[in-house]
Amino acid sequence: MHHNFLFDLDQTLLDFHASEEKALGIVLRKNGLSFSDEVYPAFKAYNKELWLELEKGTISRTARP
Repeated sequence: MHHNFLFDLDQTLLDFHASEEKALGIVLRKNGLSFSDEVYPAFKAYNKELWLELEKGTISRTARP
């Protein structure tokens, strides 16, 4: 008998894209930056590029000082 449950939350139980957009707006505004309809698509494109670079190993997750 199995006692484990697996959930696919992204876009199934939660609207990840809406949450991500809202969180980005909150972070930008709290840091004195503006947020508009153009910002989120630009963020998503740049974020995707960074994830691809991370997967290729050309960048790392190590934070810079």
